[in-house]
Amino acid sequence: MVKLILTRTYWLACATTAFLLVIAAVTGSVQAYYYEIDEWLNPNFYQTNNEAPMMPPADVIALFEAQVPSAEVWYQQVAEEPGRSSMLAVSQRASSSDQVERKLEYNYYYVDPSNAEIIGARSWGKCCFEPENLVNYLYELHHSLTIPGARGFQLVGVVACLWLLACLSLLVRALIVKKGVPWLSLSAPATIIVALIMLPLSISSIAMNFSAEIFKPITSVFSPVKPSVYEEYGSKAEQDFGDRNLSYTDAFNVATVVGAQRDWSQPIGELFYSRAYNFYGMAFGNRDPSGMGNNWLYLSGVDGRIVASKTPAQGTAGDLFYFTQLPLHSGRILGAASQFWVFLVGLLTTALSLRVFFYALARGLKGRAYQQNS
Repeated sequence: MVKLILTRTYWLACATTAFLLVIAAVTGSVQAYYYEIDEWLNPNFYQTNNEAPMMPPADVIALFEAQVPSAEVWYQQVAEEPGRSSMLAVSQRASSSDQVERKLEYNYYYVDPSNAEIIGARSWGKCCFEPENLVNYLYELHHSLTIPGARGFQLVGVVACLWLLACLSLLVRALIVKKGVPWLSLSAPATIIVALIMLPLSISSIAMNFSAEIFKPITSVFSPVKPSVYEEYGSKAEQDFGDRNLSYTDAFNVATVVGAQRDWSQPIGELFYSRAYNFYGMAFGNRDPSGMGNNWLYLSGVDGRIVASKTPAQGTAGDLFYFTQLPLHSGRILGAASQFWVFLVGLLTTALSLRVFFYALARGLKGRAYQQNS
């Protein structure tokens, strides 16, 4: 009886994990072409039909906040060129004692970078399948299964860990035991190929979800990995990070000078402000470029001093291995070729996970039926 219960529990757990991996894999395939699909569905968010010269990014923020006083911009994705929009992510501005701010209806706005005119707006992650919501909703489904708080994020991380163990198990079975997986219709050589194809994305999935908890500690055993600016500030719990004395314009100007001193030739393409830790972040280059990613500079909101920086092409072997994970996972590391590779791996993982799901579910239900008839 105990053996039967354990066997049934094992197979039903396998079925559950496979089902969650199906969700993660199929939505991951979509995310490989996030921008392309989203612009196809929502061209009005991306195209302004205005070729006028663009204003400095900080000026766009200032003019927007004057139009929407209840909104505080915490992130801007700068327009790549005239005729393209800038995207602003906003949060509710804290009300002063003598002022009640209007509740925000949207948290993502798209504006004309030549005059800060609002050309579109939406709420990130809103359910479900309308054109303006579809790709963002699928992102949240991929990222956290749309479960609120940290629980969904952690659950996806657990699934990633089990995915990695499954890949390693397949390799051991094929390389050492010299057997394939008959019920998946895989010979030993095919098993090796499938496991090796899925392995990099399973590792990068752990890096995305359990970076500080698992990925960096294990990597640091072989080569040290520098903590991120958020990990450094997070270790300073309950510390007073001072008052925000710098505006976006001040921070942008400081970052531009420092970037020139460091020979970072790309213009600033992303900027944000962390209210929790009172620092600014500036990325030199457009979002999600091919390769290892952009150089980042982080400035104190108190006095503009440099509190951290990130250069993905430099660092220890552990740093470089870690910096590789995001562009690898998103499919941007080798441009169009790697995008298509991530798309195909997602479909392959979906198909195999469905096979595992139905097989494990049948085994689990068979065990339950046997128990009921005994």
